[in-house]
Amino acid sequence: MNSTNIQQQQYAQPPQPRHRQETIIKEIGSFLKELEETKKSREITYFSQLIGKKIYDADRHHVGRLQDLVVTSGEKFPVVEAIICQHGKFTIKIMWQFIAAFNTHVTLTLPFYKIPKEKIQDNDILIGATILDKQLVDINGLKVIRVNDIALAKIKGRINLVSIDIGMRG
Repeated sequence: MNSTNIQQQQYAQPPQPRHRQETIIKEIGSFLKELEETKKSREITYFSQLIGKKIYDADRHHVGRLQDLVVTSGEKFPVVEAIICQHGKFTIKIMWQFIAAFNTHVTLTLPFYKIPKEKIQDNDILIGATILDKQLVDINGLKVIRVNDIALAKIKGRINLVSIDIGMRG
């Protein structure tokens, strides 16, 4: 190979690691911007404000009340993946994909009878049952703290657990 061919090969294939780094930096920047906008717009909701909210199906029938939220693990800001609905004497899990609105009340995307009702699994992380009113050791292992409330915020169109409230206000 002569030096001209080597130079052409170098220009034909841009270095992948730099492109990947730039993409990751842009994604992080976008994420931080959305998080900052969430803080500014005060879209933070506390879990204690959600317990007992009415749940309506797409036909506007009252089908139950919000009892808890199921979150994923392994994320910096765990994502709400399902709600726990108290439907009469039954407790069922409804996956997030069937949630149309999540504000003063919860609205489902379909009539209740068409929505798959799932059972709560042993490995589900229910934030109310698992975290709220529990005593946790801080990240340095030095101090026991009591969780008074759980802060949730909308990030990239999903509801995420963003912090725990250990203050007296909670």
